[in-house]
Amino acid sequence: MGDKKKSGKFGFVFIGIVLGLLFYVWQHIQVICIGYKISELSSLAVSLEEKNNLMRRKVSKHSNYGKIEMIARGRLNMVYPNAESIVYLIE
Repeated sequence: MGDKKKSGKFGFVFIGIVLGLLFYVWQHIQVICIGYKISELSSLAVSLEEKNNLMRRKVSKHSNYGKIEMIARGRLNMVYPNAESIVYLIE
């Protein structure tokens, strides 16, 4: 009878140790997976920042009023109106 109690206690201790080791390994696998995800998201953030900077440069390039006026006068043959051609509408 004493042998069954010892083997029963040993079984519980063994199961406890195995469960503890499994939890320890699972925890480390989760940390590694989260590390990979953080690395992936960091590189995505860098890529998006580069795209954002490119878009900002494009916007500033296309909103340069001097360049817009040069295109309007050169390609589109636009001119400023003279005083006689301006019509004011009054309600």
